[in-house]
Amino acid sequence: MKIKKWLALALAICLCASLLVGCGGNSGTASSDEPSGGANVGTDPLYGEGDNGTIALKVWCPQEALELTTKQCNDFAALYPNAKFTFEVTPQKESEATENLLTKPDGQADVFFYASDQLNNLVDAGVIYDVFGQPNEVTGYSVDTVKEANSEASINAATVNGKLYSYPMTDNGYMLVYNKKYVTAEQAKTWEGVLEASKAAGKKFSMDAENGFYSCIFPFTAGAKLNGIESYTLPNGVPVLEQKLTEYDEEKAVDVVEAFAKLFHSYPANFQSVGVDAVVTGFEEDTIAAGIAGTWQAAPLSKQLGDNFGVAVLPTINVKGEDMQTVGIMGYKFVGVNKGTKYKETAQLLAYYLTSETAQIERAKELKWGATNIKAAADPEVTSNPMTAISIEESAYFVPQSNMAESVWDACGAFGSYMFAADKAYDRETLKGAFSDMISQIRNV
Repeated sequence: MKIKKWLALALAICLCASLLVGCGGNSGTASSDEPSGGANVGTDPLYGEGDNGTIALKVWCPQEALELTTKQCNDFAALYPNAKFTFEVTPQKESEATENLLTKPDGQADVFFYASDQLNNLVDAGVIYDVFGQPNEVTGYSVDTVKEANSEASINAATVNGKLYSYPMTDNGYMLVYNKKYVTAEQAKTWEGVLEASKAAGKKFSMDAENGFYSCIFPFTAGAKLNGIESYTLPNGVPVLEQKLTEYDEEKAVDVVEAFAKLFHSYPANFQSVGVDAVVTGFEEDTIAAGIAGTWQAAPLSKQLGDNFGVAVLPTINVKGEDMQTVGIMGYKFVGVNKGTKYKETAQLLAYYLTSETAQIERAKELKWGATNIKAAADPEVTSNPMTAISIEESAYFVPQSNMAESVWDACGAFGSYMFAADKAYDRETLKGAFSDMISQIRNV
């Protein structure tokens, strides 16, 4: 059916529903990229879903988004006054959501929030639905609508083998956050400056150096870039998967690693490797001057630091007289649909709503999350967040977090642990060997 026809049908359904419900019924408002509303989801022949007329949906989201996600689920239900919904919205870390689905997809959440690095695992295990590809007369959207509404980078990150598997929701990056009482904007430009400022203030610098999501800055700053996963068969018939890396100069790479190791070990009383959640705690307790924090932490950080809230791109590091820009990884957070759901049509529609323009603007207002929706990204609620502006700047040169193997995190995390272990030797040849081992582990998917 042509686009104009299904839009006209959706409008007709809305008008009929409004006449039937009258002034006393439920109502909802949707932006142009959201469900048109008014259709009887529970009994429409397209769906055929619901037990005794009720659609019971389980939703997993992060703890900080629990209250807002519950509200948004209810807002979604209001768009369909003739359907009966129940929602079980449960807090669940994105990593744990993926682990649970991979272990046992049945009986788990119908709709779930997750980080983009887990997409390959979900697709390989066959536990996640792709975004339905045909224009739908009831939902009023198609896979093309989702692609057109969101940034190209977020769509690429949600795509595997040419198929879109999830609904982009927000970016998932990290940057330098600092307390302006102790660190100036000029000092925040370099690792040397921010560490010296921390020392002068008698405070710590915090980074989760043993987590591959953050310690991947070492190979990426050194020039390595991911180039997808390649599959091939050995002459003996054995299938092989390999994480592809672009070529880089090994000697220059070791120069970078050596500079990081020497610099951080020059500040043993100030540098600390702790979980990213401890960055917020450190600012709250006034024990740290700066740290590497995630975009999802904007709300608590801005609240804690107030006028002293400083944000900057990851600093440069001096490598043999040259200031080199630190390169991290830029990911996204998605909303996915469990392939084991009993409500495949309605779950897709809810996922679409939870990532709509309105929903993303609400998250920007309440949680200070960024937006992948193009219209939402231009809204003042999004653009007024300083971490969003920094994230956009970093995305121009950070490595995209897509088509990645789990080996990237394991290898980088192990290398980060090695780099910051106090009892390790950090001569050039030892570092060169450790770096080569990390690259080999990354390649072996």
